[in-house]
Amino acid sequence: MEIRNLFISYTKKIYEVWSVNHSIIVLGFLIILALCVGSAGATEIWVTDDYLTIQAAVNSASAYDTIIVRDGTYYENVDVNVDHLTIRSENGSGSTTVVGSMPALSAVSTADSNGYGFNGFSDHVFDITADYVNISGFTVTGATSGTWTSGIRVYGADSCTISENNVNGNRHGIRLSGSSNRNIIRDNTVSSNEKYGVYLTSDSTDENEIIQNTLASNEAGVYINNADSNNISCNYIFNNNYGIYLKAGSTDNTIKHNNIIANGKLQDDGSYHWQLYNNQKKDVSATNNWWGTTDNNEIDAGIYDDEEGKGKVTYLPKLEIPSTCAVTEPLTLVMVTLGILGVIGAVYRKREQ
Repeated sequence: MEIRNLFISYTKKIYEVWSVNHSIIVLGFLIILALCVGSAGATEIWVTDDYLTIQAAVNSASAYDTIIVRDGTYYENVDVNVDHLTIRSENGSGSTTVVGSMPALSAVSTADSNGYGFNGFSDHVFDITADYVNISGFTVTGATSGTWTSGIRVYGADSCTISENNVNGNRHGIRLSGSSNRNIIRDNTVSSNEKYGVYLTSDSTDENEIIQNTLASNEAGVYINNADSNNISCNYIFNNNYGIYLKAGSTDNTIKHNNIIANGKLQDDGSYHWQLYNNQKKDVSATNNWWGTTDNNEIDAGIYDDEEGKGKVTYLPKLEIPSTCAVTEPLTLVMVTLGILGVIGAVYRKREQ
C-alpha cells in the first residue's frame, strides 16, 4: 500500500510539473505568434520608387512598415501619425535632405499647449504624433517661420527614436512637448538653429534620453522647461549662447558625462558665461561633466545659480579630462589628447619634485 501511495504521489508531481511547463510553452508560443502576426505584414516602402514624396509614403503605411528614402532633396512637411513606423534615408544625412516647405496659409495666430501666443507660419519639417516612430539619417532644415516651428517635433508621442540626423537652420532643432515620454534623441548633430537645439517643454515630458549628440551654435544647446527625469548624457555641447538652460521646475534630470565647452560669453578671466543656466528654484546636479577646464573658479563662474531665489548647481566632482563617450568632433578629440597629456605631465612633474 505504501509503495502504491508513493507511486501515485510521484505521478501527481510529474503531472503538475508537466502542466506548468506545458503552460509556459503554450504561453511562449502565443507571445511569439502575436509578434509574428504584428510584423508579418510589415512592408518596405521606397521613396521615390513607390511614392514620389515621403508624405505620400507615410499616408499609405501601416504599423511596422519601413520607409526608405532615396538620395536627394525633398521639399515637404511630413506629418507622421502611424505607430511603429520607421523612416530612414538610404545613405545617410549627407545624401538626403528634407527642407520644410511653407504651408499654404496666409498667417497663423494661435497659442501652443503652454498658452504662449505666436504669429506667423507654423509648420515643422517632421511632425511626429504617433508612438514608436523612428526617424534617422536625414539633414532636416527650413523650419524657420513661426515661434515654435522645429526641424523635428515630437508631440504627445512616446518611445520614439530620433537618430543620426543633421538638424540645422531651423527655428528650433528637435522639440519634445505635449507629454512626450521615454523618447531617445541619439547621435544627432543639431547646430545653427535660431533658438534651441534640443527643447524639452511641457509638464510630463519626462524620462527622455538625450545622448551622444553634438549641439553647437544654437541659442541654447539643451533647453529644459518644466520637464523631469530626463537623461542628458555624453553630449558635445559647444559654442551655444547657453550650454544647458533649465526653467520652471525641471527636476531630477541627469546631467553627466557631457563635454560643455565655450558656451555663452567669454569673460576677461577666461571663463565662459553661461555654460549652465539655472533659471528656477530647484537645485540641479551636474556632476561628472567636462567644462573645458579643471579650474573650479572658472567652472563656477560659468554656471548661473547665484541669483537669490534660484536653485544651486552642484558640479563637483567634475571630470578632469573630456568625456570619451561624448567625443564626436575633431576639436574634442584634440582636447581629450591635450587633457590626457596634461595629466601625465602633472604626474611627471610631481615625481620630479
